Amino acid sequence: MINSLYNAASNMKNKGIFSKSEFKAILSEATSNENWNISNSKLQVLADHTYNWEDYTVIMKHLWGKVQSKPKEWRRIFKALNCMDYLSKNGAPRVVQEIKDDLYKIRTLQDFSFSENGVDRGQGVRDKSRELCELLSDPNMLQ
Repeated sequence: MINSLYNAASNMKNKGIFSKSEFKAILSEATSNENWNISNSKLQVLADHTYNWEDYTVIMKHLWGKVQSKPKEWRRIFKALNCMDYLSKNGAPRVVQEIKDDLYKIRTLQDFSFSENGVDRGQGVRDKSRELCELLSDPNMLQ
């Protein structure tokens, strides 16, 4: 009996059903301040977790926190916007509604500015926030 339960759990893990700790690790990786992006397969794991209310609240709280990071953490802001974009298209419908409800927070990032060693690092954040606002303002783009 215990072996069959273990095998069933192993099969679930192999089929892409992640544990809470793995899910939270993916969420942290998705919004890290490192200079690389996360794979779409991992973003899809987050999108799948938006259908669970508890996980959904963890995801959105985390993303909103990263969107409001200090300008020197512009990569986190950009990656959080990128996650929101992906989740809007592939996650639970409530993701779209929540982001729409607080769209002003995204709109303010259209004027984001941060320079690092004389290089404008804010362009990606400005562009992504503009894209996300356009996406959420046009119902046809979400279909």
